[in-house]
Amino acid sequence: PILVPELTYDSMTVANGTDAMEAFSKIIEWEDSTERTKLRQDMLTYCKLDTFAMVKIFERISDFI
Repeated sequence: PILVPELTYDSMTVANGTDAMEAFSKIIEWEDSTERTKLRQDMLTYCKLDTFAMVKIFERISDFI
């Protein structure tokens, strides 16, 4: 939040690393279901934002390198 305050995980079901680890375990364990499909999508949304955040952080700190 300090380097890229415009990015937030607040409204997301999977909103941090702990949530992601728990979701990953459930995706592996659960049989095919609507809940599994939804959780998989939530994970993809989280991973997409997390990766984008890392790129934005790199862009910000590269100005100082």
